[in-house]
Amino acid sequence: MVSFDTTNVVKWKAQFIKDKGLGGAMWWETSGDKLGSESLVQTVVDALGGTKVLDTKRNTIAYPGSKYDNVRRACA
Repeated sequence: MVSFDTTNVVKWKAQFIKDKGLGGAMWWETSGDKLGSESLVQTVVDALGGTKVLDTKRNTIAYPGSKYDNVRRACA
């Protein structure tokens, strides 16, 4: 994975997420993330409070008026 982020940078980003009350973090692609203490994804998860604070509810947003079939069907 090519990234200019380091574990310190993603800790700052996680703090920004918390400070602004944002809904979370995302990645375009994670297959190249390192393992263990160098994992950027795990560093963010830990900085946001660990896996126990992750929202596991099913997405219930509905767009019945969408022009896109998959969105109207809730991506089913």
